[in-house]
Order: sequence, then C-alpha cells, then structure tokens
Amino acid sequence: MKMSLNLALVLFLGLFIAVLGYPFLHELGHGTVAVLVGASIEDFRLFPVAYVLCNVYGIGEFGQVLIGVSGMLFPFICGIAIHCKNFWFWYMALVLNTISIIAFTISIVGCFLFEKNPIQNDDITQILNINAIPKIFWIIVFSVLIIWYGTFSSSQSFSISL
Repeated sequence: MKMSLNLALVLFLGLFIAVLGYPFLHELGHGTVAVLVGASIEDFRLFPVAYVLCNVYGIGEFGQVLIGVSGMLFPFICGIAIHCKNFWFWYMALVLNTISIIAFTISIVGCFLFEKNPIQNDDITQILNINAIPKIFWIIVFSVLIIWYGTFSSSQSFSISL
C-alpha cells in the first residue's frame, strides 16, 4: 500500500512540475529579467497557455536577448539550486532539469531549422530574429549546458526516505 502511495506521489509531483512548475518558472524568468533591464510587464498568465507579455520599447538588443534566454535558463538554474539529498527534492530538480534539457535540445534543433521552418514564438526563434548574436553561439551555449548538466547530475546522490 505504501509503495502504491509513493508511486502516486511521484507521478503527481512530476506532472505538477511539468504542467505548472516549469511553465511558471519559465515565464517568471522572462518577467524577472524584463523588469531588471527596464521593460514593463503588460500581462502574465499561467492558464490556459503560460505567457508573459513585456513592453520592450526602448530596450536594446542585448536586453531583449537576455529577456528571451532567461525563460529557458531560470528553471534550469532553479533545478541546479535544489541541491538536497532528500529524494523528493532530488526528484523535483530532476524533473525541472530534464524538461530544461529537452527545451535546450529543441532550441538547438530550432537553430538548424530556423532558415526554412521557424518555430513560431519559440524563445530561440525570437532571439535569432534580433540578430544580436550568431546562431553558433546559442548552439554552443545550449550544448555546453547539456553536457555540463549530464556531468553534474551523474555526480549527484540522494538518500531515499519515502
């Protein structure tokens, strides 16, 4: 009975993080950096589709790039910051970082496909539209993050206290 309850908790927590936690942190990353670089937040929604609408009038290209990339990096940084040997915290970090790695991978693929088939409203597509930084930079950055996380996560340990 206890094993079934723990399995249900693992599934619920994973689904909760994937459906609510990651989108919230993603949009919070955009919004936080937008405010820090001087943009104003016009709208922030989590349902039915998570998004943040920023007024970037007067914000330079570099600031806009920071706003765009912060959505992908903020959940990843939060997942890395959860450094605890407790299983439940380890699991939350695992789910957050797995989704982040998938997002990075999609962004890398989007960099290659951008010329012919842009992914509309994708962060990397919008960053590349600004043209402040070349594609190869983003390919390298996201590839390094994926490799670094793979190395970092393999050295992690936790104690199971279900």
